[in-house]
Amino acid sequence: MKKSWKGRLHANSLFIKIVSVVLLSVICVAALTLSISIRASESVYVDTFTQSSSQIIGQISENMSGFNDEVVNIMGAIKNSWAFRSYLTSSDRTSASASYTQYSMVSALESALPPDYYEKMSIVVVGVNGSTYLSSDAGLTIPVEELLDSAITQETRRQPNRILYQYTDDGFTTLTQGDSAIVVSTGLNYAGGQSNYGYAYILIPQDVLQGFYSSFSSEANDLLLLDSGGRIVSSTRKQMVGFTDSALLESAKQVEQSQMKYHTIVQNGRSSAVVAQKIPHWNCHLVGVIDRDTILREAGDRESIVVLSMLVVACVLVSMFFVVRKTTQPIQSLVREMKTITKGDFSHHIPVEGNYEVKELSTAFNYMLDGLNSYIDQLMEMEREKRQAEISALQMQINPHFIYNTLTSLKWMIWQGDSQKAVQAIDAFSLLLRSTISDKQERITAEEEMGNLKNYVFLQHLRFGEQIKVDFSLAEDCRNCLMPKLILQPFLENAFFHAFNDADDGSIFVFIRRRGGTLVCEVIDNGSGMMLEKVGSTLSSGGRKADHFTGIGIKNVDDRIKLLYGEDYGVSISSEPGKGTSVTVTIPAQESKNCPNT
Repeated sequence: MKKSWKGRLHANSLFIKIVSVVLLSVICVAALTLSISIRASESVYVDTFTQSSSQIIGQISENMSGFNDEVVNIMGAIKNSWAFRSYLTSSDRTSASASYTQYSMVSALESALPPDYYEKMSIVVVGVNGSTYLSSDAGLTIPVEELLDSAITQETRRQPNRILYQYTDDGFTTLTQGDSAIVVSTGLNYAGGQSNYGYAYILIPQDVLQGFYSSFSSEANDLLLLDSGGRIVSSTRKQMVGFTDSALLESAKQVEQSQMKYHTIVQNGRSSAVVAQKIPHWNCHLVGVIDRDTILREAGDRESIVVLSMLVVACVLVSMFFVVRKTTQPIQSLVREMKTITKGDFSHHIPVEGNYEVKELSTAFNYMLDGLNSYIDQLMEMEREKRQAEISALQMQINPHFIYNTLTSLKWMIWQGDSQKAVQAIDAFSLLLRSTISDKQERITAEEEMGNLKNYVFLQHLRFGEQIKVDFSLAEDCRNCLMPKLILQPFLENAFFHAFNDADDGSIFVFIRRRGGTLVCEVIDNGSGMMLEKVGSTLSSGGRKADHFTGIGIKNVDDRIKLLYGEDYGVSISSEPGKGTSVTVTIPAQESKNCPNT
């Protein structure tokens, strides 16, 4: 019974771990729910803040409407004053009448001008006769003619009986020069008339405009005044004045037309809520831009909730760490041991330890590893045998052909009756056979290979004469380097039989030298050469059967080198018709260990 429960525990241990993960998932879901609740509370906070901002904007709008009533009174006092009308239309006045007129204008204006704004605003009255009046000690910074031709005056001329609020980048009095302002203007004419005898201007500087809303703004709430074209004519951030924000104007219109609480926009990667109200008399939109991140940061409660949530999550993570570590540590050990297998170490067995599942995996893996080791050993042995068979086959393809050509040369000398030369040729041929056929070693030194080549050239000279000169050059540091037997003889023979078909004499040069860790062997002739297409086919195919040695010999030498040393080594041929052929054989520079000099 106990054994049965133990086996069941082993079978269900992974299930227990999964249950633990599910519990942790539930905790994470709880944390997610808490996060959603925080976001919901933040949304409520934003709604409350925007609603408060809407009320503030309503209060500011009432104040600005009240200010417009005062502006209307000022403009009415100027229009209804006989003194202003006389001053702007008459040209001939005595000193006494002029002084009385000036006094009457000041009295009429002071009775309508609120004392709080008297020192801050400039009131300018200009007549078409060139007369000007300013309500303070300030003077005009531009000529009267330029003021009458300005865009502000032209718009006032088109609507002479209305009071217009227009923006200017630079005020035209000494009190407002160098700063932007709103210019309130109207035409002065007789009752019901369209022809103006003058114009009245009230310059409202930014200090007066900001006085309407500066006390209601905060770090999170920017207040702006937009004209009908989207230009910011006033703002709590003075650097924004004068710029046009069409997107903000569109958001303000959406809030005003749909009577929604606010409209959300994204500016410079920050989310903001927009509240707005139109001020008809000013022909402007009073807009509040509320930075959501800033007001939520100022709220403070979110940080406390986040810190508490982080503490809970930290406790969960610590608990999860210990549980997962205890659970996965045997699996990690198994993975570390398995990594050694990817490096080619198939003899390293994995320790059978850990929980039930890991033990079963380790046992099965070790069993599979034993099978792989046995299979790889068999495969490597077969590959070695196959490699040796291929090299031997290539060697056998070369030796019979060489013997055939040499016996042909001996036969030719015997036919000529030159027994002495025949004996010398047989001696040279015996040395070649001893080095190639009788010697079981596949590789010989470069010095031995050069000796074989000299014997071969001796045999060829006995047969064909010495019209073809052969020079040998063996670098001193290459004498003991190992190279496959008969690696250069096919190219030397190819030069003898094919390079000088159309010439009576010629030269062949054989060089062996080092180039770094590579042994470079070259056979160069100044014979007839061959086309580039034939050079490629010589290395890529077996050649035509009619060829004396070129096809089978060169291709097999290249295959033989690649079998012994790899694809980085082999044979390369360069040739040009009429200039000769150069054959280069590259192999690793490996010195003989049995040589006393190495």
